[in-house]
Amino acid sequence: MILNFAHYRFTPLKNSGCTVFLGNDYMVRNYDYHPATYDGRYLLFQPNDGGLAHVAPTSRVNSRMDGMNEAA
Repeated sequence: MILNFAHYRFTPLKNSGCTVFLGNDYMVRNYDYHPATYDGRYLLFQPNDGGLAHVAPTSRVNSRMDGMNEAA
């Protein structure tokens, strides 16, 4: 169980990465990670104290692979 939370992989996986495409008013990000490295869950955070929102794909219990913050 501890190895699972530490992102330890019991079987070798092929190399992977990601692709980013930027425009004047948008950003597209494709996660080309192997499916075994991704849990398919997202963290959506909208603070109620005037702070900025945040969205991020999560991995395991407490990790994020990447994220995007709301612009002020």
